[in-house]
Amino acid sequence: MREDIDAKRVETCHVSSEYEYTLNDSSRDGLRAAISREVRLEFDRKNTRFAAAIREAGIPVERVRNQLFETDEPFFILRNLPVDQPTEKWATSETPFTSAILAGLTGNVGLRNFGYREEKGGAILHDVCPIPGSENAQSNAGRIEFGFHVDNPFLPRVGRPEVLTLVSINNDSETATHLLTIGEIKRSLPTETLNVLRQSIFDFRHADSFNLNKYKIFATNSPVIKSVDGFDEIRWAVFTQSTDKRAEAAIAELKALAQTACRRIVLQPGELLIFNNNRCIHGRGEVAGWRWLKRIYGTRHESMIGADDLISVWGLLSNPSVDHSF
Repeated sequence: MREDIDAKRVETCHVSSEYEYTLNDSSRDGLRAAISREVRLEFDRKNTRFAAAIREAGIPVERVRNQLFETDEPFFILRNLPVDQPTEKWATSETPFTSAILAGLTGNVGLRNFGYREEKGGAILHDVCPIPGSENAQSNAGRIEFGFHVDNPFLPRVGRPEVLTLVSINNDSETATHLLTIGEIKRSLPTETLNVLRQSIFDFRHADSFNLNKYKIFATNSPVIKSVDGFDEIRWAVFTQSTDKRAEAAIAELKALAQTACRRIVLQPGELLIFNNNRCIHGRGEVAGWRWLKRIYGTRHESMIGADDLISVWGLLSNPSVDHSF
């Protein structure tokens, strides 16, 4: 019953709460006008005025930052944001308003935006929508239900996105984003299961969104849960596996919990979800119609990011100075 109440609260509540904030119409229109002035000639992702416009609109950036980095429930929802209108159904287009909001908000919470040379052609701002021919892919390009995961768990922690930010431009399909926090996992799973998940007996396969020249990459002999800087974090893939019987049982328990206890968040146009990728697992339901979100990665750990704001998967994996154990 509790998860039904939580889902209803997150999906339908339009007042400020611990996890969310709704702009009033005046603030929304002021934010749109401020962005319009900055993108009149061209969109520059690194324009610091986007961050200033976010603050001036009254968006509680300190609350967002605290929720992301100082809690075990590290997610936040913003509503009634000005976003771009699709120019044609079933097609993506330029998104200066949406992109400015992504860049401005992540800049305010202290994140550097980046991408991967081997994913989405090195894009920093990602279109998350079904792609013809990829209907059955376990990636954001597919239409089938996308299983629970953290983004890019086959990579070591320093090279994974610390935070994911998603903004809805169109969600005619009413597809829900599924989110399960580390706090809920620790409250709900038996101590014995949590102890198994802390052991270095799990393997993770790479995500289908990467172009790795038909290679398959696995991270091996890793824990699922580990304490880092005073907070528990989670490493989890759609393709999490193990040859240990105790681990196989723990995998099944966590998957079952995710299905029953996750928050199902239906992002409508102008709604944003930001969450800590190291302390949440996420997925989504089946996409039965049109759905187009814009996404950006952010991190406070910049050592592997090049001057072009990209990480090379091959360079990261071959770097002996990186901790590859989690």
